[in-house]
Amino acid sequence: MPNKNWIKIEQHAFEKAQWHWITKLIYGFLAGFFVGIGYTAMLAIEKKLTGGADDALTKFFGSLIFCTGIVMCMFVGANLFTGNCAVYAPVITKRISRKRFYLDLLLTFVGNYIGSITIVLFIWATGILDKEAQAKAMEIAVAKIQLDWYKTFLSGIITNVLVVGTVICINVFDNKLIGFFATLLMITAFAICGFQHVVANMYITTMGGLLGIFNGNYQLVGQLFYNCLLMSLLGNFAGGVLLTLCYYLSWNKLNKNKE
Repeated sequence: MPNKNWIKIEQHAFEKAQWHWITKLIYGFLAGFFVGIGYTAMLAIEKKLTGGADDALTKFFGSLIFCTGIVMCMFVGANLFTGNCAVYAPVITKRISRKRFYLDLLLTFVGNYIGSITIVLFIWATGILDKEAQAKAMEIAVAKIQLDWYKTFLSGIITNVLVVGTVICINVFDNKLIGFFATLLMITAFAICGFQHVVANMYITTMGGLLGIFNGNYQLVGQLFYNCLLMSLLGNFAGGVLLTLCYYLSWNKLNKNKE
């Protein structure tokens, strides 16, 4: 019979795939909003980083506080494009169609983007970010947009190995405390390394745009949608699907438990 861990992952993904499309949009919206909260807190902490050795602790705590948004998604309830790549599990076993899987990802992506834009407008209206934090946001946004497309893609793969790994961990272990610490560990790792997460990129580039990084620079706008968003999306998709497929092969297809 199939591996018990695989059954948990597949069933959770299958149930998510059955949700109403409006529910998927709402949960996607909340996820984009939550990630924006965590990113804002990280900017507030890291705004004075200069790259010196003394900044290592600040970078660590900034990356740790970034986890706020992901933890809220995992435990409060919201859907990230990255985490929803694990819905590929019931596609492999043909319990849902590829069309439904792609539609699920599209609805989640749209919801994530609307949520990201909304939290950016909230932060802008409240004036929470001072000039130093705004300068940091612009610096990060420009760096992400101008990163070579293949670097963004490869970095996106690594990111979603970590994010989907977190989703798998939470589903496999019934102990919520294990899931919480797994989330902190894996998400802090990708935040410290600066790997490319499409929803986080939505937030920071929208914030950068509102702060004026484009100013009629249409080439930068083109790089935003191709180098940054499209390549991080494809990289995240590839990483999530790859990891899910690996566990299907190792846990279920090639190593079935015997009764």
